[in-house]
Amino acid sequence: MKDRLQFRINQISRERGIEISVLKAALLDFLRALHENQVKAWNQDHGLLKQVYLEIGDEASYHLCGLTDRGGEGMCGEELKYMDSSLKRFRTLVELWEFERDQEIEANK
Repeated sequence: MKDRLQFRINQISRERGIEISVLKAALLDFLRALHENQVKAWNQDHGLLKQVYLEIGDEASYHLCGLTDRGGEGMCGEELKYMDSSLKRFRTLVELWEFERDQEIEANK
C-alpha cells in the first residue's frame, strides 16, 4: 500500500514538475488550512465538504468524501448528492480503481 502511494506521489511530482518535498509541504499546508478553518469558522454556514467544493472544485470534494465515507453511502455521500447530483460522474474513476484492485488480487492468488 505504501509503495503504491509513494509511486503515485513520485508520478504526480514528475507530471507537475515539482519536487516531492514541495508537493508534500503543499499538501500539508492545505490540510492544515482546512483544519484551521474548520476550527475557527464558528459562524460559517458551509461545512468542510462544501468549502472544498467551492474553493478547490467538485472533483476534490468527491474524493474527500471518498476518503472519509467509504463507498459514498454515509452522511458524506448524502451531502454530496444534495450539493451537486452531477458528482456521481466521478464514480466511474473509482470503479476503474476497484477493477484494477480486483485484477491485482486475482493475479496474486
